[in-house]
Amino acid sequence: MRKSAQFVVIAMVVCVFSTSTALACHSDYFNEIFTKIERMKGSLNKDQIASLWDLNKQFRATERLYNQQGKPNRALDPHVDTFVAAAAGILDSQQFTKATGKKKTETQELRYEVNQLRKEIAEIKLMLKGIKAAKK
Repeated sequence: MRKSAQFVVIAMVVCVFSTSTALACHSDYFNEIFTKIERMKGSLNKDQIASLWDLNKQFRATERLYNQQGKPNRALDPHVDTFVAAAAGILDSQQFTKATGKKKTETQELRYEVNQLRKEIAEIKLMLKGIKAAKK
């Protein structure tokens, strides 16, 4: 009788741990981060909000596709990492830390700086077109 009771206890512990692992899967982490980002809307500019919503739409489309294909939730884990990496390029260091609870890595910081440089170059190109048009 004792061995069967021990077996039941061990089985329950395994179930609890496996369930908690399953609950801590990709979608919960993604939802947690995205919810934090949504709460920060007041400190985000329009470009950041639009870019983050595009990332959200891409993630959700992949999630729907995986669900239709019957893939397990853990198959989406790499996509969460991709979302976090992309968000690092959109959010500044303070915003990123607030959303994820972690500081940016050097690579993530460089991704953000490159993204900012692209925007500035696009603005400069528009200004140059305006100057050229004004000279004609």
